[in-house]
Amino acid sequence: MRKIIISVLFTLAFANLSYSRTQSLVERSEWGTGLYYDTVTKGDVVYVLTGLNQIDVIDASDRQNPIKLNTNLSDCKNDFAYGSFNISGNVLAAACPFSIVFYDITNPQSPSLISIYDSTGYAIDGILLEGNRLFVAGGNTDIVIFDTADLSNIVELGRKTVSGFNSVQLKKKGNILYMTELFNQVGIYDISDPGNILISSQYSLPSSFYQDAQIVGDFLYIGISTGIQVVDVSDPANASFVKNITLDVDANTIGDVSSLFFDGTTLYGGQTSGKLRVIDLTVPDTPSVSSGLSISSRLIDGISLLSGSLAIANRDDGLHLVDKTDVNNLILQGGYNQSITPGAVSISGNKVAIAGVGGTHDLLNLDTTDQLTLTSIVSDKYFETSFSIIENSLLWAGFGQTLKSYSVTDLANPVIFDTQTLGLNGFSSSR
Repeated sequence: MRKIIISVLFTLAFANLSYSRTQSLVERSEWGTGLYYDTVTKGDVVYVLTGLNQIDVIDASDRQNPIKLNTNLSDCKNDFAYGSFNISGNVLAAACPFSIVFYDITNPQSPSLISIYDSTGYAIDGILLEGNRLFVAGGNTDIVIFDTADLSNIVELGRKTVSGFNSVQLKKKGNILYMTELFNQVGIYDISDPGNILISSQYSLPSSFYQDAQIVGDFLYIGISTGIQVVDVSDPANASFVKNITLDVDANTIGDVSSLFFDGTTLYGGQTSGKLRVIDLTVPDTPSVSSGLSISSRLIDGISLLSGSLAIANRDDGLHLVDKTDVNNLILQGGYNQSITPGAVSISGNKVAIAGVGGTHDLLNLDTTDQLTLTSIVSDKYFETSFSIIENSLLWAGFGQTLKSYSVTDLANPVIFDTQTLGLNGFSSSR
């Protein structure tokens, strides 16, 4: 687990003695939870899939001030697989690379471990729990269905070997299972008889790159790099391309769609630019944007419903809550913004700069009690961070092969004044 821990080190050294004595490190505060990849909710609690081998549990009963609880779920030996957790009733199921963990969330604030299914080296690529059925994409080639009536002893009911897959999202409607299998392919399977899984069809459009999908009515909406792809699945055996909705990212429309969420009434699209869009499905085969809200400058990775609000995972810009009471007037509420995986740290007086994996530098205030408070963020969505150096009123922030210099006299308002890019002939400057 990578996080910044502010500690106090006491060292007693005596000139006339041949030894020194060092006491223990004392933790005073910490910063960093790992990137936030996805969310699911129960009551007023948000569960967040993180990049630090755990699921964070956040109490959002106060929408303006969500609080991260001390109950972190970390029963995977390795990182939880991306996008592979969901809730059914009072059970939270989370996929690890080679196991599946089940939690009792009857008390949402205090989840308890029910059981761990060990796949004994068989890769778990994606899961979907619904009632007493668990659907698993596994081994990079199989769909497997389990009976989960007894979570301590789940029983395999059937499996189907399909073409290999490497980008998995599982969606279900009735007895049809939809699975994004490859970067541009959706498998559609008849699962009415778990012991005899049938391939209804496999839909593919080679020129597309699939990022997320939602099934609404007779249509499958797929998030792609230029907007939304619409697929008619009224006959699952003959899924057919309808159209690509290619929209302008700079207008009141939607561009690169990294995540899709349907709350039973409204379809929402999250963009890599950090914008949330409300998708109008009045004409189902021609979706359009009715409204939107800029959440962050960072990618929206996951969206879930939180009783009148949306809980949004913003990767390295934390958790954001949005009031959706009026979908034509989305309102940003509170958030939790420690979702950074620290790569480097620099301290100057009460100013702290942390370079995080994923393209952001967190700038924090260190108070007299050694507590850290986020003041501002500098970021570049196209490049990974490499280092942060802060000294008095200056910050040097590395992004890939680019060095950006900022004035941080006011830490809350960093002002860039120079950019240097490393090329074959050394650094070139743009001011």
